[in-house]
Amino acid sequence: FTKDGKQSKAFVNHGVAPQGSGYEYYILKDKGAAAAVAAESPVKVLRKDAAAHIVQRDGDVCAAIFKENVIFDGMLVESVNIPLAYILEDMGNGEYRLNLCEPDMRRPWKLNMNNLTDEEVAQPALPFDTVVTLGADADAVGDKGAFEIEKAGGKTLLKLTTVYARNYSIRLKFNN
Repeated sequence: FTKDGKQSKAFVNHGVAPQGSGYEYYILKDKGAAAAVAAESPVKVLRKDAAAHIVQRDGDVCAAIFKENVIFDGMLVESVNIPLAYILEDMGNGEYRLNLCEPDMRRPWKLNMNNLTDEEVAQPALPFDTVVTLGADADAVGDKGAFEIEKAGGKTLLKLTTVYARNYSIRLKFNN
């Protein structure tokens, strides 16, 4: 671990493909929060594997989903059809705000990006028909924006076209 002025750097030498072990780290905005995190973590790890990293603090859930079409049993966001990241904020009274970003822009790439031609660099990102399956019945609160909502079998499908790694946000009310 090294610290230089306004920057800190840490390196964990975990070897190649460690088995039966793991580590967690926090990025804190407030220096005073470090003592509280060291004493007892306010973050609960819900899943940490090749399919997803999902954590929860209070009622808020943050996830990086690496594999599409995996069922996350017992989660409000039950599955997605493309790798993406989301934050599900608990707004109280059964309302949540779902913020998501699907970062794959589906543009040309090469191992050395300096080898892209001018034509490849100029190609626009390609849109994707993203589907987020909620494991419960939910309705949009206020303007749906770019989302379509379908319901089937007690589940809710949020459908939207994602492009350019934009962030998307929708307020939801879960119907118990």
